[in-house]
Amino acid sequence: MKTKLIPLFLTALLLIIFNNLNAQNMKFYKEKWQKIDSLEQKGLPKSALEVVNEILVQAKKDEISEQVIKSFIYRLKYKNKNEENAFEALCHELDSAVKDATFPDNAVMHTMLADMYWWYYQNNRYKFRNRSNTVNFDNKDMQTWTLDNLVGEIIKNYTLSLSNIEGLKKINIKDYKELVRFGSKAENLRPTLYDFLAHKAIDFYSNTEIALTKPADNFELKEDFYFADAQNLISRDISSSDTLSLHFHAQQLLQDLLKFRLSDNKNTDALIDVDLKRLKFAYAHSVHNNKEELYL
Repeated sequence: MKTKLIPLFLTALLLIIFNNLNAQNMKFYKEKWQKIDSLEQKGLPKSALEVVNEILVQAKKDEISEQVIKSFIYRLKYKNKNEENAFEALCHELDSAVKDATFPDNAVMHTMLADMYWWYYQNNRYKFRNRSNTVNFDNKDMQTWTLDNLVGEIIKNYTLSLSNIEGLKKINIKDYKELVRFGSKAENLRPTLYDFLAHKAIDFYSNTEIALTKPADNFELKEDFYFADAQNLISRDISSSDTLSLHFHAQQLLQDLLKFRLSDNKNTDALIDVDLKRLKFAYAHSVHNNKEELYL
């Protein structure tokens, strides 16, 4: 299932829960967001940003982290259009905010931050081409990061987003139906928040665009068991010291997702979906001489 979120310029970020709001709070936020929509349609982004900031202040006061997250997304949308280096500042702001967030909001925010870092690279590729790795870079200044530094931060945040796997598995994706728009495929392909966030991370780890510094023992899909049946694959010990290997992290998550889906005999659609995904991943990235035959 291609889960589609409300179309902002960072569409993958808007995954927000609207629980535990009393009627008065709901009315306040509903009216404010309606006003923002109206201002945006009139071409008044600065005025819309002022209302977003009002919501952010109130949401922090009410301790409604879902509204805080939504405000971050809209602030990013409006500030990035009108202020120099706003994107970098908002990344730092979200990085700071996630430290005080609680589960499951922190999981969503870590995924947001990983997405933002990846978007930053995609729009600033030229800045990374001539940067050499160094141990003395300013970790707080994104403009000094090398590609390895940036990818390290992305991996860290995707990993943190999935740190409470058992908790995420218990959260039904339909709890997010007010802001998540489902595609044309069956809704049960991403039945839980864990499925949704894990697939998002795997999609990044499947990227072939990024060329990182490779160690002597860089991770590769060499063995034929990557094409074995799901039960066989999940029993394999896949390990590596190549901590920046996107394919290694993808393979670990694919294993975890397969284990989870195999344990749920009520949802074979989600199992088939992730099994096809891991086979396509193996075919795309395996260095095995007989991968064509193994794939078939």
